[in-house]
Amino acid sequence: MPCLLVRPTDKEVLECIKNREDFHIDGRRQKDSVRQVEELLESKGYTVRVKTKGREASLLLVPLWAINVSLQLGHTLVTWDPDWVIYKNAFGSKIEVKYFDKDC
Repeated sequence: MPCLLVRPTDKEVLECIKNREDFHIDGRRQKDSVRQVEELLESKGYTVRVKTKGREASLLLVPLWAINVSLQLGHTLVTWDPDWVIYKNAFGSKIEVKYFDKDC
């Protein structure tokens, strides 16, 4: 079960990263949480992808379909096979951070 960190310090986030634990962050703006986690992961040499949950629903809107598909495809290719994925929601402040073990 992923742990929930509320307004964590860098030290708390680094502890989860060191243990390769999935975790959630809440209690402040998503943008700030994403930036903190992304910078800490990259400083440790990990690759990271940031995804927005529910973004695929915009594919239902025909005028946005081609643009959205192009952007998502480009983003996927640039961040191919990441070590960690940060999931943010369209609304709210909570983010989810998941580790993908490449040894399996």
